Amino acid sequence: MALTLSHGFVKPQTGDRGVVWFPALEGNIQKLNDHTHDGSNSSLISITALNRSPLSQSLLLAGWSAVGDGSFTRTVTTPAAMASLDINIFSPKFVINSGANAGKTVFLSYTRLTSATYTLVINEAVDLLVQYV
Repeated sequence: MALTLSHGFVKPQTGDRGVVWFPALEGNIQKLNDHTHDGSNSSLISITALNRSPLSQSLLLAGWSAVGDGSFTRTVTTPAAMASLDINIFSPKFVINSGANAGKTVFLSYTRLTSATYTLVINEAVDLLVQYV
């Protein structure tokens, strides 16, 4: 007797004949065609399983504001392409974008303000490339 698996797929068992096997095959093909990875009709896809180019944006030197204690701050609005995505599953990676240290990753303090904005703090105003990975 065939088993129904967690997302509704049917797994024929040893000894199942065509009367069980072919309807199970037909139903499984239809489920493969119709699934959406929504967590109920199929498993969710982990963000780490996606192979994609990271979304990025440039933060120019001119946008920093001096805090007065030797550090600089700015409020960053994420790229419009991220509007349909959950900002909480992305982590900004900060890379110096010009000068002698161009290409070096820096680890900065930031505070999320909304789903699309955050405040960034740095100890030296520089051009940055932010990659959302």
